[in-house]
Amino acid sequence: MTYVGHLLIVLAGTGLGLLAAHRLHSRAAFLGQTDRLLQALEQQIAYTAAPMSEVWRRLATRSGFRNMPLLRDTVAGLEQQPFADAFAAAVEGAAQRGLLTDEGRRLLLEFADGCGGYDLAGQQRQIRHYRQCIAALQEQAAQDAALRGRLYRVMGPAAGVALALMLM
Repeated sequence: MTYVGHLLIVLAGTGLGLLAAHRLHSRAAFLGQTDRLLQALEQQIAYTAAPMSEVWRRLATRSGFRNMPLLRDTVAGLEQQPFADAFAAAVEGAAQRGLLTDEGRRLLLEFADGCGGYDLAGQQRQIRHYRQCIAALQEQAAQDAALRGRLYRVMGPAAGVALALMLM
């Protein structure tokens, strides 16, 4: 029976390591999705000059964007609140799920504060600026996921084995 307990400890360590690596990968993927979303937003604003809330609703119907949590949560919030508030709530939700670091959260909240507050050229400049910032964060998150993710995938099982050996 003790062997089963030790095996469960090793499996728990492995699971924790894999979970930590997955969270890092998810963060990098989320930032990549956000960059693509902002790129589509910039294009839609340039071609349609529609209000932000309308552009976000349109993007939510496109097949490449349906599963994006930031877009989905923002559009859901548009029923009760203005765009900036709905977007800020969606950003907070993403941060709570671990998809954003404090820096990413801060950047997207700054973006929400300025949305729709400029003329067309100003909105495009703002989107380009935040796209550059998000792209830099995404690159950093991808590197972090590659390096630390590998470490977590190795150290999780190793920690489980070490703990099981200590308990023997």
